[in-house]
Amino acid sequence: MHLDKDLGNGLFLTFGTPIFQKTMTGSEAANKGLRDILLRRERAQPQFKTGKLNRSNLGGWRSEPDLLSWPEPEIRPLGNWIRDSLQAVWQLAAPPTGTPATPEYNVVAWANINRDGNYNVVHNHANQHWSGVYYVSVGKPDPDRPLNGIFEFHDPRPAAGMTITPGFEFGNKLTIQPKPGLMLLFPSWMMHFVHPFFGKGERISIAFNARATRLVPVGPVARR
Repeated sequence: MHLDKDLGNGLFLTFGTPIFQKTMTGSEAANKGLRDILLRRERAQPQFKTGKLNRSNLGGWRSEPDLLSWPEPEIRPLGNWIRDSLQAVWQLAAPPTGTPATPEYNVVAWANINRDGNYNVVHNHANQHWSGVYYVSVGKPDPDRPLNGIFEFHDPRPAAGMTITPGFEFGNKLTIQPKPGLMLLFPSWMMHFVHPFFGKGERISIAFNARATRLVPVGPVARR
């Protein structure tokens, strides 16, 4: 994957980290159905409160990682959006000419329902290639709480913050404000976490992992 960029005048941007961030078309209509499905699952499966699963979640509810196999029709658009997002990122690796290959992925997804005080600790997703999250709803956050429910990435370069460089923000953090319909996709090795949510209602998201299983030759792909 080519992540170097020639900026001209002898300057190159290198060691770039691809992050996909997009509000998905049609998400407003789909999210109402997804929200109803997930709240029903939560009521029917109280054993999946995260005090018992206890992974990156602290508080809240987390489904089993079989969400994409659920029978409800509202699940299908979500699977399509995940595949489209993976393909969009893969365009970075497509050669300018010739016949490229595209990966086939094994994708698993699960739902998270967070309420007042719930959050996710710093973590990454071992033995995966790409990870992501899609937001169904974000509740009603308390505006007086800074960083309320914010998604945060750490700079993946461990030594980047050792020396403050005027004019540059090496070692800084990237924060993203969740909103309904937002899809994030990023390399699974990136450290990230979710600040505690304080407010009313439910913050509902769907997280997923994608592991490439093989490369399949396809026709020429235009670079974006």
